[in-house]
Amino acid sequence: MSENSALPKHVRNLPDGWRHLPIKRVADTFSGAGFPIDQQGVTDEEIPFHKVASLSGADSTGWIHGSDDTISKSTAANLRAPLLDSGTIVIAKIGAALLLGRIRQLAQRSTIDNNMLGIIASGSHARFLYFALQTLDFAALVNPGAVPSLSDRNLRMWPIMLPPDAEQQQIAAFLDRETGQIDALITKQEQLVETLTERRQAVIAQAVTRGLDPTVEVKASGVDWLGDIPSGWRIQRLKRLGSTQIGLTYDPDDIVGEESGTLVLRSGNVQGGQISLVDKVYVSTRIPLALRLREGDILICARNGSRALIGKNAKIGPELVGETFGAFMSVLRSDVGDYLRWVLNSSIFQFQMGSFVTATINQLTNGTLNNFEIPVPPRREQLEIIDYLTDETVRLDALVVKARQVVEVLKERRQALISAAVTGKIDVRGL
Repeated sequence: MSENSALPKHVRNLPDGWRHLPIKRVADTFSGAGFPIDQQGVTDEEIPFHKVASLSGADSTGWIHGSDDTISKSTAANLRAPLLDSGTIVIAKIGAALLLGRIRQLAQRSTIDNNMLGIIASGSHARFLYFALQTLDFAALVNPGAVPSLSDRNLRMWPIMLPPDAEQQQIAAFLDRETGQIDALITKQEQLVETLTERRQAVIAQAVTRGLDPTVEVKASGVDWLGDIPSGWRIQRLKRLGSTQIGLTYDPDDIVGEESGTLVLRSGNVQGGQISLVDKVYVSTRIPLALRLREGDILICARNGSRALIGKNAKIGPELVGETFGAFMSVLRSDVGDYLRWVLNSSIFQFQMGSFVTATINQLTNGTLNNFEIPVPPRREQLEIIDYLTDETVRLDALVVKARQVVEVLKERRQALISAAVTGKIDVRGL
């Protein structure tokens, strides 16, 4: 076996003048330190202290600016925390953040926590090394185990392709320019997604509070936060429009296989306003008839560790009739559920829910849900609104999907361009 055949594919074929070297030959690596619990009485110079979450807060070019946390120079010295200059490359070395493969650069002198590694270019151009590390195969580098981790040694031994110094700078400049243009296109598409999402919310809110006719006569709703509503509408509490049920409580011993149990829908089964059956749990236990799902039921997340997930909901289709739902979920059952589904996905619902779901109370009780105030149009108008919102949201959702697909294509093009440039597959000299 030749020496080259033992190398990873990305370094087997070298352009003239290039070398393949382990990272330890072109950079020094440093582990961070734990953040001090108490810095009282320390008054010397403060420097930014980056925790692993900083990796997700970089700008589009990969630079991390500022930090919510600081540490004194003397405390850093006592902790043996490295003081890393601007331009130092940082990556996660443990946990879920490692698998995301985020590679960043510090925009100012800082130190980092013990879940991160700092990489300082010594025998290479820092910005070229930053781009070269974008091709790291994290799956090959990560140590196996319950918690993914990256050892300093594994990283230091990983080979990269290194061109002459002048060409490193040319490649870095080329990639800064070209990826900057791609990033600008990505930003535009992401802004479009945000605009379309806001438009979708506005369309729903307008329809379920004012109807479809902008010239309709209005009256005071009697609800301060709601304002006026069409004169033919009325305000009703949700309990007057349907019934709510808290889901099934079951023991771990009740869980069985699909062939001998009843499907229990839980919070994870509600994704993007639809039922997702990727993660399924089946139980064998007595299930009251009221907790058997019916077509048209609206399944609502009533309790969750994340406040943002409270209230997410989806309509039950005929394929799920007879199944059940877990104790952290509620079901709204109503003859006008097809209309109420839109209300539950509007700012009306979000506003009222925000009055009861707090930082310390992450649950939406049936009592709270039943007392929500709903502006209700006549049934004929409900059906018109349902048809309009179905058509309009389908149109907007299709535009969002298209924009997100463009983003994914641009990200793939960006990564392919970086890989080609730092491995010499394209010659950027003179470009």
